[in-house]
Amino acid sequence: MPHLVVFLTVAGIYLGEFLSSLGFALTDLAFKLLKREASQEIVVVEIDTRSLKELNIWPWPRRYHAQIIDRLLAAGAKSVALDIDFSSHSNEEDDKALGDAITRANGRVLLPVFKQFHAAKGHETKVFHSVPVPTVGANAHLATVNIRVEEDGRVRRYLTADDIQGHNITSMAGILATSKEMPHGSFYIDLGIQPDTLPRLSYMDVIQGNFLNSTVAGKRVIVGATAVELGDH
Repeated sequence: MPHLVVFLTVAGIYLGEFLSSLGFALTDLAFKLLKREASQEIVVVEIDTRSLKELNIWPWPRRYHAQIIDRLLAAGAKSVALDIDFSSHSNEEDDKALGDAITRANGRVLLPVFKQFHAAKGHETKVFHSVPVPTVGANAHLATVNIRVEEDGRVRRYLTADDIQGHNITSMAGILATSKEMPHGSFYIDLGIQPDTLPRLSYMDVIQGNFLNSTVAGKRVIVGATAVELGDH
């Protein structure tokens, strides 16, 4: 009897892994067959290779991000999400410039918060919360950006919200999709959406004002890295 219990236990584990893999495979197939264009409600401002080369400095002074916020909101953007880490200070002048732009935005700027896990050998895993420094993020709408990888190494689900320093914080994706606070949970990412159909603007064009207001008017904008050399996908 003990041998039978061990056999059934092991078989159950393998069957569970098989069903999980099968479910992933079927989900991936469905998305491949159901490809469609993006809704056009989200506009991506790309921190791209061109912008890195033309601005010729990294990291960029935070006053650049302040200009981006002002230009996008003046053009009629509904909200601006900066997928950029502001958990440490730069310099007093630039931090103030960015903080002032966020204050002027009156709650329409989203900044990321996230967890970092550190496991030292022989010690328990510690969790560190990265949040914007107060001079920058005091008047921003905070949103989580942590992602979780499935057992096969792919990302298929995204959090609706997460616990940050004892508070339930809606994810950036959740806020961009609904503009509402969401309960803790997760959802499947719609991988049928074709990324090349997302409206995009180069960071450089926005900072120079070389774009049509109609591109962002009434839409939600996310500013983030697309340049391969920054390693953020």
